[in-house]
Amino acid sequence: LLRTLRFTLRTLHPPPSLENGGAQPVSGRFRQASPFWALRCGPKSAPRNGRLGAVPRPARRNAPLPGHTAGPGWRLEHLLWSRGYARVAGVDEAGRGALAGPVVAAAVLLPYGPHPFNDSKKLSPGERTALAAAVKGVALAWGVGFAAAAEVDALNVLRATHLAAGRALAALTAKVAVDALVTDYLKLDFPGPVAAPARADGLSLQVAAASILAKTERDAFMTALHKEDARYGFAAHKGY
Repeated sequence: LLRTLRFTLRTLHPPPSLENGGAQPVSGRFRQASPFWALRCGPKSAPRNGRLGAVPRPARRNAPLPGHTAGPGWRLEHLLWSRGYARVAGVDEAGRGALAGPVVAAAVLLPYGPHPFNDSKKLSPGERTALAAAVKGVALAWGVGFAAAAEVDALNVLRATHLAAGRALAALTAKVAVDALVTDYLKLDFPGPVAAPARADGLSLQVAAASILAKTERDAFMTALHKEDARYGFAAHKGY
């Protein structure tokens, strides 16, 4: 009687398998077969990616999310726009690490959209020159400010950098008013909010554009200085 009952049950309800969409044994248990389960626990002959059937993950922990691009963008500006600050400009400097010459700062207000600008340190001199012209051509407004070597000696390099940034902002705001700033770790005295994360020239297109202007303007100054006195080789050793 038991044998007849078992035969009847097997005929009416065959053992679950992948072929009939049932289950497959895993570690002595049955799990419901589905495309998801087959992906994670496929046959041992399936290709491995770190572990059997692992769901693909970004190669880097800080890889950009879908819809976001690597490199400079508008992430920092979006934070300020979301708080009601409509006009946000980018500020950066060049010359703080040099032993001679001025500190130069630039302020840039770009139209929203994609731009080819990047941290000036990642660009060749020729690329910086071409992109500086592009910044000036596309920017809604821009300004450059200098703090002379004598001012650096008198004030110290940080205060001189703030002085140059203030002059750059004065040149920019003479053309258009701005509500907030994004800077490369420059905590400037400004009436509105200032977002000043480290390495912002790699995060913000506007700070990247400002870094390009500041570097090319300072390089042009040091090249002109070399023509007056070539003993120090400023044309080849402009500094950063």
